[in-house]
Amino acid sequence: MEDRRATLFAAAFGSVAIGGFWFARPTPGSATLRLTQQIAFPPNGVGTDRDAAAAFRVALPGAVRDAITESQSVAYRMVDRQGRVYPLFPMTDPLYAGALKLPRGYASRPEGPRLEVTAFGRPLGSCVVDDLPQPVRTPLVATPSPLVGLVYEGGGTLRVVAQRPIPTDERWNIATRRTCYAEHVEAFAQIPLRARSRWSYDRLSLPYAEEAEAVELDVSRYRLRRSSMTMTIPNLRLERRHGGTALIVDRTIVVPNPMGANVRVPRQYVGPHGPVRHGDSRTATASITIVPPWQKGSESPSESHRERGPMVELLSPRPESLGLRALHIGGGVLQAKERPTGPLKEGPFAATVRVTFVRPVLIERRRNVVPVRIAPRPWPIVDSFRGGDPGTFAPRPWGA
Repeated sequence: MEDRRATLFAAAFGSVAIGGFWFARPTPGSATLRLTQQIAFPPNGVGTDRDAAAAFRVALPGAVRDAITESQSVAYRMVDRQGRVYPLFPMTDPLYAGALKLPRGYASRPEGPRLEVTAFGRPLGSCVVDDLPQPVRTPLVATPSPLVGLVYEGGGTLRVVAQRPIPTDERWNIATRRTCYAEHVEAFAQIPLRARSRWSYDRLSLPYAEEAEAVELDVSRYRLRRSSMTMTIPNLRLERRHGGTALIVDRTIVVPNPMGANVRVPRQYVGPHGPVRHGDSRTATASITIVPPWQKGSESPSESHRERGPMVELLSPRPESLGLRALHIGGGVLQAKERPTGPLKEGPFAATVRVTFVRPVLIERRRNVVPVRIAPRPWPIVDSFRGGDPGTFAPRPWGA
């Protein structure tokens, strides 16, 4: 009998606890944020945030801070009386570190705007903000016969479509300059599509993409040229350690070459970092970094020269001559033609590699003003930049 009473008491207590949690959970009106600062910027933004229309600093109340955990996806947005959603992003200008910015590009001035913090799309708190800048519309005249077209298909992105066939040895880089409602927009794309080259992409990510109407683009055409060079990497050393074969580089090796590329073999024990502990005892590996001469000063390609990295071919020595089954240097691999029977030849050796670059050479650069066409869809378009609120958009002809 006592056990039954204890069970009933535990069930009742659990129900009360769960119910209390349910009623105490954050709701759209359960917490009020405190707006500590609001700044309106001139038409050209400020500092590194040239696309910022306004900046906000808010203080989160305890109820909101307690509801936010590391596992929750927290986002900030602006919502007005008409249900329009305006995205907010962190400021990048160091003078406004920690502030949120409202980017330019919106076509309608918010009516009665409120700033909201959401977790998984559910509002945790909000506060009223002052009136926001009136959007200034700059007429853009469409370019006759542009090189590319722009199609809005939802998700806050514009798909770039070539208006003529692109030769297989060409790449087109697209840089966004401005829209009808924003004088400065940073978005980049490159075509042809991934079906031809896995590194390329054909989407421009723009807040208010469905309201852009027309976008001014810089379209650069590049022709790809291949060039190769052969070089020798000295001062590599083989040792047997930890039950495996270590390819050791005592000091970073800078390899001179006729093209002036930045070729380095970093100091290493084996591979890019630590010692061999498991794996094939007859395989040796070394990493290598190569930066083409036209990308000096940067370890990664810029947006205007985004291209497949240099290809490394290992020419010598043969792995079996060192007592190895395989030798890896950078992306170059040599497999032994026959099973090595002799002992590992520990000590220094040199390797010869061939490096092939694919260099983009500028053909021409054009400035095009391209109207945005909204693709017809039989279902509602959900725009992630608009806070995930679904809305239907009728198809619009070019230049409308």
